[in-house]
Amino acid sequence: MQLNDCVDAFKRDPLSSGFILDFDGTLSVIVSEPDEAVAVDGVAELLAELAAKYAIVALVSGRRAEQLSEKLNVSGLRYIGLYGAEEIIDSVLVQAAEAVRWRSIAAHLALEAQGVIEAQGWDGCLVEDKDLSVSLHFRNAKDIDVAGQGLMSWAHGAASRHGFTASRGRMVVELRPVGISKADAFDRVVDDLALKTVVLAGDDLTDLESMIQAGEKADVDVLRVAVDSDESPEGLHQHSDIQVAGPLALVDILKGFL
Repeated sequence: MQLNDCVDAFKRDPLSSGFILDFDGTLSVIVSEPDEAVAVDGVAELLAELAAKYAIVALVSGRRAEQLSEKLNVSGLRYIGLYGAEEIIDSVLVQAAEAVRWRSIAAHLALEAQGVIEAQGWDGCLVEDKDLSVSLHFRNAKDIDVAGQGLMSWAHGAASRHGFTASRGRMVVELRPVGISKADAFDRVVDDLALKTVVLAGDDLTDLESMIQAGEKADVDVLRVAVDSDESPEGLHQHSDIQVAGPLALVDILKGFL
C-alpha cells in the first residue's frame, strides 16, 4: 500500500482505521539498558491525537503491558504485552489462560539461562524474566558474537523441551510460549475491530513476522513501515511498503494522519 492512499483511506473512514505499533526501536531509540528506553519527543501527544481520531492505536511489544503503559501513559491506547500473551483492559491486566503454566516455565528457563551465562563466562549478558517469557540480552557482552551465538544455540534446545520457542532479535534472544506472537496479536486487533485499513510499524524480527502475515490478509489494506537501523533483520525491507530512518522519521509519517 502507498502512503498517500493509506492517509486518504484513514481520513475517509476513521472508524475502520487503526495503528499497530512496536515500541522499542520504533517509537523509542534502542539503548544499552532496556529500562532506560523512552519514547522520542512528541510521541505521547501525537498518539493521543491519533487515538482520539481513529478506531485504535495499539502498542504491541515484547515488553510487559504494564511497562508499556508506564513508558507511554496515553489515554485511549491499547497496551498488548509479551507478544500478545497479556493486555491491559479497562486498567486491569488480563493474561492468557495458560499464564500459570507459562510463568513456571519462564522462571525455570530464566534460572537455567543465568547458570549457563555464568558457567560460560559470558560477562555483560542480562537475563530478563518477563513473567511469561524470557529475554536474554547480549548487547553489553564482552564478545557479542560469541555470546549471541551461544545463547541462541542453548535457547533453541531449552525452549523446545518446555513448549516454548526461541528467536533472535536486536542483540537479544527471546524465549516465549509456542503460539504467542506479534503476528497473532495483529490478527486479533484487526479482527476485534473489523479494521479495513491499518498502519503497522516495527523494526525487529517479530515485527517482520507481523508484516509477512499482514501481507497475506486479503481483506485488509496494510501500510507496513520498517523503522530502519544498522541491526535490521534480513527481509524487513522486502516485506515492508516504506522504510524510515528511525523513530523520529516515523513520527513525521504519523503526523500526516492528523
